[in-house]
Amino acid sequence: MTHRHTVQQANVISAKSIEFLGKYEIPAMPTNFAVAYELMLGKNDPLLSSVRDLADKDMLDAFRFQELYSTFIDKRPDINEQMINPIAHLLGTMMTACAQSSKTVDRYQRQLNEGGDALEEQAADPQEIIKALAQATQQVRDEQTQMNARLTEAEKEVKTLRTNLEQLEIEAITDPLSELSNRKGLERVLEDNPICAEHNCLGLFDIDHFKKINDNYGHNFGDYVIKQVAREIKNHIRGSDIAVRWGGEEFLLILRDTDLKGAVFVGNKIREAIRALRWKNTRTGEQLPPVTISGGVTQMDPTNLLLKDLDATVERADQSLYRAKQSGRNLICA
Repeated sequence: MTHRHTVQQANVISAKSIEFLGKYEIPAMPTNFAVAYELMLGKNDPLLSSVRDLADKDMLDAFRFQELYSTFIDKRPDINEQMINPIAHLLGTMMTACAQSSKTVDRYQRQLNEGGDALEEQAADPQEIIKALAQATQQVRDEQTQMNARLTEAEKEVKTLRTNLEQLEIEAITDPLSELSNRKGLERVLEDNPICAEHNCLGLFDIDHFKKINDNYGHNFGDYVIKQVAREIKNHIRGSDIAVRWGGEEFLLILRDTDLKGAVFVGNKIREAIRALRWKNTRTGEQLPPVTISGGVTQMDPTNLLLKDLDATVERADQSLYRAKQSGRNLICA
């Protein structure tokens, strides 16, 4: 979003933004700063409401800030912003080269016509006419060589742009920390391959007491825990299943061709594998307590497409997750 302020006003808002980020231990990255700056302006009511709600639930962290940025600040797809300028530059270069080549061909055609007319009328020395046409021919050849070089370079640029576009598409649907799909990635999969069949289940898993992990051992260790939990999840699902980082410490699983009993079994295998991990303080060598997860699984409604029924299905899984937490955590409930 664009705002107009004096330098003094902008400095005051910037200082408040940095202070806010520091209060919640959120890195002052450009995207996070943009959210904080918009927040400090106090004019974006939906953003204010979302931040208050997250703060009240003690869920305001860097992960949520990225979601806030995507929802309230950046309305343009990242791919468009990063790809349009290079493509426009490439097209502009090629259009200029083609226009120049067209002018050269037109000029050469005129010289040929003039030379032909002069030969017919014997109005000039034939040797001079031939010499001039030979020079014009060489000039066309030289420019054609340059044009071929530009086309070759353009082909390389197109390949680079295609690679960059593919990478941007991957980044847009992937959570960078866990390397699992993000919510946008899940929506993309469900759009391309709708799920509507019996014996499919959805699971929602949460790292137990994750805030304490961050408070006691630092956010770097918390990030490491998320990476390891994601790794164990990937190790215990099939290629047809879908794993998503759903929130800061929440993970969502879609288990295809799996009934409720099987989903509980898979959830427990993941839970046991994470419970068996060993953690050590790299500075002191101290052995740290185990990390556990709680989970809730639910059967999908076979009469509805999951993409349309996603919120309701996640809500049912969340209710099962809540029962697991209320029952002492380190459990999988259905």
